[in-house]
Amino acid sequence: SLHKYYDDVLAGNLPIERAFIHENEDVKLVWLFQALQEMKINTIKYQKIFNSSIIEDFKEIWIALEKESWIEFKPDEITLVGDGEFYVPLIQSLISKTQVDIISKKQAGQ
Repeated sequence: SLHKYYDDVLAGNLPIERAFIHENEDVKLVWLFQALQEMKINTIKYQKIFNSSIIEDFKEIWIALEKESWIEFKPDEITLVGDGEFYVPLIQSLISKTQVDIISKKQAGQ
């Protein structure tokens, strides 16, 4: 509770149970969400930063979005096109679903 938080701070205790540690997947999501605001994802930068292929990391999502004609693949980027430009929040939800599920399961077990 907020009251306990302030009590801990006033007592000089660090309220560490409220700390959040970013996992690699969390950092990927932050990076991707920011990239999607520009309507494109630089696949080369992603590869260099995360040492993995964005195409392979989210393969099923890209297949579904390409079927809807919401994205186009270019040599160095994935670009939102057509209606895909209007569905950035939905695309972000699809990309983050696995991580959201992991976090939800962890919280349910607490």
